[in-house]
Amino acid sequence: MAKKATIEDIRSTCDCATIKYCPLEKLLEYMADRLAEQYKCIDVLKDKQSRKAGKDIGWHKACEIWVEEGYAKAFADVWRDNMTHKKLCQGIRKKLNKGDDCL
Repeated sequence: MAKKATIEDIRSTCDCATIKYCPLEKLLEYMADRLAEQYKCIDVLKDKQSRKAGKDIGWHKACEIWVEEGYAKAFADVWRDNMTHKKLCQGIRKKLNKGDDCL
């Protein structure tokens, strides 16, 4: 199960921070920290790629991009227990030499 601190950190980075009930939070409660962080990273990637495309690219396509463009490998290299979501995303972007628009 994800630690409460991990869930709160992830929530602080999305729209869930402004609402009382967050369905994502309930899902994250049943995931290990590493999986919860990776799920949120893919969610952010999906959102940014969807904006670029002008339409929702869907989870399948987001996961393809996550693996094929090296995000999964970068995540594995960068992720450390108790790392904040913001630092994790910064580390992934740095490893891939990508800007803020990717993740």
